[in-house]
Amino acid sequence: MVPFTTQVYPDRHIEKFKKIAAKDWGGDGGYALTSEIPRAAGVAVTDLLPIAREAAKAQDLYFSEDTHWRPAGHRLVAEVLHDLIVNEYRAEKISRAKELT
Repeated sequence: MVPFTTQVYPDRHIEKFKKIAAKDWGGDGGYALTSEIPRAAGVAVTDLLPIAREAAKAQDLYFSEDTHWRPAGHRLVAEVLHDLIVNEYRAEKISRAKELT
């Protein structure tokens, strides 16, 4: 799940973004609830909020003028997805190898 810019930088954005976030996401509580829906259905969910908050301490992930990612935000998400895909592939490969032995 991708966090809204105001969830990562709650004190940096203009009021219109805070209103949009509160309406559409309901703050962190709504975001957490939204992630539970697919999890309850057995769908794997990667929550980028804690990862983005940690990374945001050292770099700007979102543009301050709007809600889009800066290059650092794209890079962070690409790295997280890469690691997930590679680790899932390795785990599946190991699992299949064990089944064959």
